[in-house]
Amino acid sequence: VVLPPLYGAMTGGSQLVRAAAASAYGMIIERDPDDLPPLLHETFMILLTDVYVIVHAAAIEVVDRKRLPETYHSALQKRAFLLIMAHSGPNGDKDVLKTALEVFLDIQRGAPKNLAPSTVDLILSRIMLCSGYEAAQLLRRHRELLQGSLLYTRALLGALNDPQASEYRLDEVLAS
Repeated sequence: VVLPPLYGAMTGGSQLVRAAAASAYGMIIERDPDDLPPLLHETFMILLTDVYVIVHAAAIEVVDRKRLPETYHSALQKRAFLLIMAHSGPNGDKDVLKTALEVFLDIQRGAPKNLAPSTVDLILSRIMLCSGYEAAQLLRRHRELLQGSLLYTRALLGALNDPQASEYRLDEVLAS
């Protein structure tokens, strides 16, 4: 009963309606995302590449809080990477950047292979664009994936120097 209007909202002309549809999708997949039709997930995936920040920000927030079926992880990681690149510039939304970094690294954590060193460096350079608190949080949560790079040390020192990060516990990061 709910799915046809949700499809319509996800593909509608209003950016506010599409953003609200992304949030509604997040509520629907809480129970069992594997039981939902693939078209629903595929339609949602389009919202991650929507040109309006309000839409793709709402969609990446859903992905950060909930998980889609595993068959979508590769496509989610690619879309998260696109959002990382899109929001890395001076006019980018730093909240979207942080969330996209979190999603990208969370999905990679479950992947069987490690990130290429050049990708780790690129991700670390984007983490350094975040506030000290958020950079420290990302470095702490994902240190296993990131700590092999020299940029990891630079990012860590930058986070430690930032007054926003002073309240954040970095014991685990510093111990490794």
